[in-house]
Amino acid sequence: MIYRAEIDGLRALAVLPVILFHAGYETFSGGFVGVDVFFVISGYLITALLISDIKQGQFSVINFYERRARRLLPALFFVMLVCLPFAFFWLAPSDLKDFGQSLISTATFSSNIHFWWERGYFGSALELKPLLHTWSLAVEEQYYIIFPLFLALTWKLGIKKITSILLLIFFLSLCLAHFSSTYGVFERVKTGSFYLIPTRAWELLIGVFIALHIDYIQEKIKIEYNQFLSILGFSMILYSIVFFDGYTPFPSLYTLFPTIGAALVIIASTPNTLIHSILSKKELVFLGLISYSTYLWHQPIFAFTRHKFGHEVPEFIFAILGLISIFLGYLSWKWIEKPFRDKNIVSSKGIFNYSFAGILIFIGIGLSFSLSNGFIKSYSIKEQKIYEEFMNVGIYNSINMESVKLEEFDLQDERIKLLVIGDSYAEDLINAIKESKLDESYQLSSFRIPGNCGVLYIQRELIKDLQPTSCYNRPNFFNEPRLEQILLDADEIWIESSWHDWQLDFIKESLIELKKVKTNIVLFGSKEFGIKSANQYKSQYGEDGLSRLFPISERQRFLSKTLREISSSVDVEYIDPMFVICESYQTCKHSFDGKGIISVDGGHLTPYGARHFGDNLYKYIQNRANLTE
Repeated sequence: MIYRAEIDGLRALAVLPVILFHAGYETFSGGFVGVDVFFVISGYLITALLISDIKQGQFSVINFYERRARRLLPALFFVMLVCLPFAFFWLAPSDLKDFGQSLISTATFSSNIHFWWERGYFGSALELKPLLHTWSLAVEEQYYIIFPLFLALTWKLGIKKITSILLLIFFLSLCLAHFSSTYGVFERVKTGSFYLIPTRAWELLIGVFIALHIDYIQEKIKIEYNQFLSILGFSMILYSIVFFDGYTPFPSLYTLFPTIGAALVIIASTPNTLIHSILSKKELVFLGLISYSTYLWHQPIFAFTRHKFGHEVPEFIFAILGLISIFLGYLSWKWIEKPFRDKNIVSSKGIFNYSFAGILIFIGIGLSFSLSNGFIKSYSIKEQKIYEEFMNVGIYNSINMESVKLEEFDLQDERIKLLVIGDSYAEDLINAIKESKLDESYQLSSFRIPGNCGVLYIQRELIKDLQPTSCYNRPNFFNEPRLEQILLDADEIWIESSWHDWQLDFIKESLIELKKVKTNIVLFGSKEFGIKSANQYKSQYGEDGLSRLFPISERQRFLSKTLREISSSVDVEYIDPMFVICESYQTCKHSFDGKGIISVDGGHLTPYGARHFGDNLYKYIQNRANLTE
């Protein structure tokens, strides 16, 4: 197989935006597409290598797995090994337990499944997970296990039949990805679309198709078109990096931009094209050569820094950390990757022994971290109490809201008929109602609009260019036939959301439209408690910090003031959850009796927090009723 320097340059183009994205630079809001470019490159290179071996009669599954082990495992295991002391000394028990589980899944090539299953509203923020980035390695490793066997078994069928089979898989995978990411109502479906190989396979297959047909494709493309096509592909990747963001459904049809862009660069960046000359620059080629090790280093460095020094780290620090990642990537490439790829230094038997030993060792260490609950018993009783709150909160948020999802009201029931509308913060509101027994006074129904989409009771066409793309095709009032009757039967409507800045311009219009159907409306504000991990709590407040006052943020006070003014302008009642919970507009506590903590992720409520909110909300409503009598 002929070496192509420009593909190493393309690797550099893929890894840099990923690092800048994980560092939090808004200019690179779509930097995550670098992973998609990597998928296309991997699909192409691995298939080209397999075809070369098969044609020369040298194909061997064992030899293929040996090459992959040499390429991937030594550097990966070394980074995991270096992470261990930082995890042991810097992570709180809940985070150390999570880290132990990620060690096991990374060592067994299943971290994409682990992070899919683990991901939710509670637990550490994703940017605090040192091995989060290994999900993409797991996808590739699963592809490496399956695809060589498929190609070996089907090669005698011929390229055309193989292509036909793969095209069917391609379209099924792409359709599943698009509909899951764009129309998926449940968070588990959307995150599964992001992490799992059935919805990522089509990206790898783009590279496979190139390898299977590159000679035919390049023969059909006139050489003068290569300049245009390679520039177009390069531009599609850059466009995705700059203009995509966390609201863009991924993977979906949008993902065709960076993946087809990568395909055009691979196909058309022939010598004498501008893109070939750019990607073949020695600096980019060198960065491409060390891109794998650089990719391995950057996320642990960023995550441990955030754990140690707090969630908000200055941008210039991340610029320095990015450079450190590249430097460590170079050292790993030179002293780990290269020696282990040399059979004269490490034999075939040696690499397999090393691989199996590494897998077993990291499974063992991961189990010790997980089964000991992050060695929680080594902490003081007070610290254990705090950490257990973070560890045991579990999947709590959505259960109660799901149980009353668009529940039709029983008109014979004398309780107040209450419809709650909103996102995960509305789930908190229903949890508060349930925990405090307020549901003895209220008959509940709910309508959930997925996270970040807010509550917009106006036609989608009016906000198409401003609303996040991921919200545009989600369920709303206009395509749910049962909602009209529930709205008419409801005595009160409570609206609660996390209220992102882009929504503020539309809340007033939404309330005006909703008041045409029902006038008894209560708008609830957002919540913000600051702390997003156990380690951050300990570093800022210590074991005696449960009842210590902390200031309510300036942004939260501004948001509350704005929502109050909007509500007043359209004659809708406004309730500020922060005031109800904290009994103050300026300060709050993480606990009000030392028996629990309000929130473990900075916004959503624990069972204790929901109970405290509900009890105070009950008093607030009683006082409101007394004032109006």
